[in-house]
Parts: sequence; structure tokens; C-alpha cells
Amino acid sequence: MELRDTIPLAINEIFPMFGLSVQDGGVMEQASLTSANQVNVLIGLTEGLRGNLLIGLSRPLAMQIASGMMGGMEVKEMDMMAKSAIGELGNLVSASAVLKLGSERTIQISPPTVAIGDRMFLMISRAPSTVIQFQVGQERLAVRFALE
Repeated sequence: MELRDTIPLAINEIFPMFGLSVQDGGVMEQASLTSANQVNVLIGLTEGLRGNLLIGLSRPLAMQIASGMMGGMEVKEMDMMAKSAIGELGNLVSASAVLKLGSERTIQISPPTVAIGDRMFLMISRAPSTVIQFQVGQERLAVRFALE
């Protein structure tokens, strides 16, 4: 298996735990690892697999996910608690996807970096990347990754 196979498995396993239904939205290739989403979670992959994984989503979807992760508590803004929950989502998705690879090599993931902004464009790497898209209610979520 490859990350392009295990990421959808991880998303479809994790999101229902928080009361969220997910639909596959397609896969595409990009020339570089970039995001213009309002909320982004960056996870580095090191040792047995080197590269970056970037989860991009809208602020409303991030607040909805954070609410689900915090037991349904209302989330009105992306405060420190909501940022922490979204960072943990990055940990859950990346760790689950990496474990599902079934690799005999040790693959480490870095602590998440959460970047939030309304007019933001992130350029993480010039390496070609894969974008796996999902539909969560009326919102879209993209998991992008580039490997060395």
C-alpha cells in the first residue's frame, strides 16, 4: 500500500468518531506542495519515509471538527483549544495512514504545525504532490502530501 491508499482509509475511520460523514472527492497531482486554505495542519514525515503531509480545510469545517473532537462543545472561533484539536486531527490522520502502510521501516511523524489565516498561501515544497480531496457536509477537505 501507498499513502494515496492509506490516507482515505484513515479519514474514513477517524471522522465518524466525531460524528462526521465523509465522501471521497477525488485525487489529483500538483507540481508542488501548496495550500490556500484558511486552516492548515502540516506534519513532517521522517526516517523511513521522508516528506510532508498537509491537511487543508475551511475555518467553518475546522470549527465543526474541533467541536466533534471536544464532545460537541460549541466552537465559535479558532482559539487555542480549537487549534489544539485540529493539530491532534493531523496527528490522528498521519499516524493512522502511516501505520496502515504496514511498513517494516520505522516512520516518524513530527508534531503538527497549525497555520490559520484568511488570505494565506503556503508553499511547503517544490516537490510534486498528490492531493486527496474529501467532501464533509457542504465543505471540502484536502490532504496533500509530497515525498522525497
